[in-house]
Amino acid sequence: MDERERPRVLVRLGAALHLASDERRIETLEQARDALVAAGDPETAAEASLLLAEAWWYRGDRDRSREHLGRAQALVGERGASPAAVRVLAQVGRYRMLADEHEEAIRTAREALALADELGVDESRSLSLNVLGTSRTNLGDLGGIADLERAIEIGLAANDSEAARAYNNLGAVLYQRGELRRAADVWREGKAVADRLGNATVGRYLRGVMIWPDYDTGRWDEALRAADAFVAECEAGSPHYLEADVQGIRARILFARDDVAGAVAAVARAVELARKLKDPQALRPVLGIQMRIDVELGRIAEARAIARELLSLGGGMVELALFADDLGLHDEVRAAISERPQTRWTQAATALLEGELEDAAQRLEELGDQPFGAAVRVRAAATLLAAGRRAEADLQLAEALAFYRSVGATRYVREAEALLAATA
Repeated sequence: MDERERPRVLVRLGAALHLASDERRIETLEQARDALVAAGDPETAAEASLLLAEAWWYRGDRDRSREHLGRAQALVGERGASPAAVRVLAQVGRYRMLADEHEEAIRTAREALALADELGVDESRSLSLNVLGTSRTNLGDLGGIADLERAIEIGLAANDSEAARAYNNLGAVLYQRGELRRAADVWREGKAVADRLGNATVGRYLRGVMIWPDYDTGRWDEALRAADAFVAECEAGSPHYLEADVQGIRARILFARDDVAGAVAAVARAVELARKLKDPQALRPVLGIQMRIDVELGRIAEARAIARELLSLGGGMVELALFADDLGLHDEVRAAISERPQTRWTQAATALLEGELEDAAQRLEELGDQPFGAAVRVRAAATLLAAGRRAEADLQLAEALAFYRSVGATRYVREAEALLAATA
């Protein structure tokens, strides 16, 4: 091999290892970057740094990821407009989006698209539209969904593995809007695209994300098997950004099935990992289950502190609404919901706060969240029982018990049966 070509061969090898989710990618890309810098090719070195930033992000180390992103910016910073500069801008926008810095992400994505137009290149257009659409939708601008669909279209037309990431983000924004069934369909399609285009890195991410639909729809045995397998991979030497989220799902199932020790350990690990990630999207779901476990174990002060942190992150509105009165946070939760973009989730949360529990349960079940729907039906039954409306309470308990028995949620079966006995 011509030694002058070796750095570029190394970066291509590193990129291939990254797509394959091969842990050798980091050492290879570091060698490639250093060789490219030494060879006087800072733009290709910046591309290696971008891949390193992404590899460390997927491994759940945000600090190292940001270090490599900063190096990529420095490498192209003084060199003017170039395709490499477009790629760096698009990735900077992506990391701002992940940090909930959505206005800055939108500005950066639009800058990347304008620079791509100026240079007449299509590189990174799919990613830029992905960032733009995700951040617009997260701010309540539904025009962002068209951006995401366009990102998928461009990626598929070019056989660009970036299309798989756009599928993931489209599924995520649909889920956040309360369109759980459509989100699951999009994720499944995205996983097939990732497999077809050889993007094992995004494929593994989607495999973790797709545990949520199994949990939401009552396929808990499948969800727990997939979660255990995912965690085992992480613990075997291949850490992943989504381990926190997956541990949170494990905690929900284990707690419902009366494995309190297992659930407490899983949620502690989830919170530990999510705090290291530092992204709000990683913290919100795990803080939600931490709060719920604390409430149900009578640790009200701890639950209230977690709830206030969750409020500051703008997430978990249904879970917050469910426990707002238990925690003395009714007004704070109401104010937070009023400031969020209106979705099917916020509508259900508002119904909960208004005491319209049967309506809230029905809304949650219609959007596809059976576990939350069942929890609200038990709460509704307790309220109806206290009002002497036993026949109506029995109907709510029958619905909840049918779900809890089907998933083996022994803790909640016991609680619902206790209320049922009280109506006899």
